[in-house]
Amino acid sequence: NDEPVLRIPDVESNFSGTWSLSIERGPCSSEPSEEIEVFIEPERSFEIENIPNQCEGTEIQLSPTILAESMYSWMGPNGFETNAVRPIIEAKPGLYKVEAVTFNGCIYEDQIIITTTKRPIINSISSSDNGQCVNNLSTINLQADITNDEGLSFNWQGPTRTSEEETFSLTNFTNQDIGLYTLEVSNGACISD
Repeated sequence: NDEPVLRIPDVESNFSGTWSLSIERGPCSSEPSEEIEVFIEPERSFEIENIPNQCEGTEIQLSPTILAESMYSWMGPNGFETNAVRPIIEAKPGLYKVEAVTFNGCIYEDQIIITTTKRPIINSISSSDNGQCVNNLSTINLQADITNDEGLSFNWQGPTRTSEEETFSLTNFTNQDIGLYTLEVSNGACISD
């Protein structure tokens, strides 16, 4: 090779080892150069672990393949940046990219799209009671005002009764029915707070 640079295409890890240089011109050759140690890093698999759809605001961990002695750099929506290897973040929808640079300078990259579902929010619960004039023939209806209210299932809990209906109808209301009523709402992916 007449160039002062040695180029080896498709190099593999078996080229790792001690290398030196000597120059030949005609019948003469130089003394070998000082030896250098060359390490060819084997190519590795690199990917971010899949994350299924999340409730918006849930904490998630971005989990790429761990490469020893490497520097990681993450970028994502809304100016998200970190050098953490496996950052724990609040789930926000968008594209997240990671770059890992090994101690030999090899660069690995991957990306993932995070999708989120909005959590149903119970703003208030109203009652159709008749004030203090309730008897055992009375029916009281409990109904919730909900934000993000598409495709919901309901789970009402009371002192003596439960319901999975949107409106909790308490027919033949008695003293045993007096107490705390709670509601949990789910859209299939997220449960209300």
